[in-house]
Amino acid sequence: MTGSADVEASAELVRGLVEQEKVGVLNPCCSRDRLEEDRVDLLPLVGKVICTKLLVGQISSLYSEDKYLVREATVQDLGKTLSKMPAEFENPMQHLLLWAVMMNRRELALLFWRMGRDHIASALTASKVLKSLAKVADSEEELDLSLDLKNHADEFEQLARGVINECYGLDKKKSHDLLIRRQENWGDTTCMAIASSSRHLDFMSHAACQSKLNLIWKGKMALYTSWWKLILSTFLPFMIFTIKFVDQEEDQLPDSPPNSPVASPRKTPRFRPHKYVHRAKRLLSVSWQLGSKGIGPLQAIYNFHVAPVTKFMYTAVFYVAFLVIFSVFILTDLHPLEEEPIGILEWLTIAWLASLLVEELRQILAERPRSFWHKIQIWFGDFWNMMDCGLLLMFLLSLVLHVTVSAGSGFEVVRVMYCITLGFSFVRLPQLFMVHKDIGPKVIMIQKMVSN
Repeated sequence: MTGSADVEASAELVRGLVEQEKVGVLNPCCSRDRLEEDRVDLLPLVGKVICTKLLVGQISSLYSEDKYLVREATVQDLGKTLSKMPAEFENPMQHLLLWAVMMNRRELALLFWRMGRDHIASALTASKVLKSLAKVADSEEELDLSLDLKNHADEFEQLARGVINECYGLDKKKSHDLLIRRQENWGDTTCMAIASSSRHLDFMSHAACQSKLNLIWKGKMALYTSWWKLILSTFLPFMIFTIKFVDQEEDQLPDSPPNSPVASPRKTPRFRPHKYVHRAKRLLSVSWQLGSKGIGPLQAIYNFHVAPVTKFMYTAVFYVAFLVIFSVFILTDLHPLEEEPIGILEWLTIAWLASLLVEELRQILAERPRSFWHKIQIWFGDFWNMMDCGLLLMFLLSLVLHVTVSAGSGFEVVRVMYCITLGFSFVRLPQLFMVHKDIGPKVIMIQKMVSN
């Protein structure tokens, strides 16, 4: 970073502080005497607000370490120990960027973003903060401020898109690595995860993101594998052997010591362009002979079934089967327990919905925040999760009524409740079409209309 940029940043900070002092003089309610009270506890509180309100699900804690806690004794002895304190700390531009963004200072935010690092993740995070602030302003009926914050958020999203566009034009492979590299300074998440959580659709529509999603979606299968071949392979397992597979999904780094950060299985290696070893990808067919160039049949079966597209197709097939079983159960097998015990169709329905409950609990526990209540809040933020919750509650109520209500006119209530539960199940069906490039946007439009 050049010296002129540092001078410019310092001058801008001074001008900002002078303006704040003017506000303090003109407004006694915001004077320094009023701000002295409980000021030492302000930074951890700000960090908590950022984590729980502005960056929901991205950063679990901020400014909560001991080094950010200022105690009374520390404040009194500050003058004595000032000379012994370190002159700088790690990544100061990240904190200055957050401050400038929350103050909606466009020039300063842009300057600190340029002077910082991890520019794609920083721009996406700044845009996410501004979008959250815009929602707060809109709820307070500050329409002009909300519009200004949304425009500011769009500017940062375009900055992130511009950076990935430049990188993608230079090296597509390394651009893909940038999108999935874990950002330690922004909650140990990835750029694609940040963009997905904050619905940065313009950024996600870039060719770099779309091509990387296609690579993840098909797994180790060739990208040109057609849908009809995938569907046939789902129902006819021997068709798997007609699919071609890629021998290497990612480029490899040279061998590293076991304790080095590159060799760590938990974190993606940092981006080091000069240390990458590029190897050409090859398409391999299934080979039944040992030692031949190809992929073994067992490995082909494994690669097919671990691909996300295969898991999605199995999910779709089993969900349609569940709808058929549930419908047949309501039409033909729903009787009072005095006349007939619970049948096999109802047991299958109970088993499927029990597995759905386990999956939803797993999603809640997998959320990043430490607080269980905060995990639930994040989980309820998704429209389809609310639909799943309604489906499970309605089925539980229907099952309780089926067990407790005896034969007679009151049993019609049980039938009505089961029918409503089946309706919830069919409403949940369009979620499966969100992966389709043509139907998916229409499903999102329907979802927004229902939500509004």
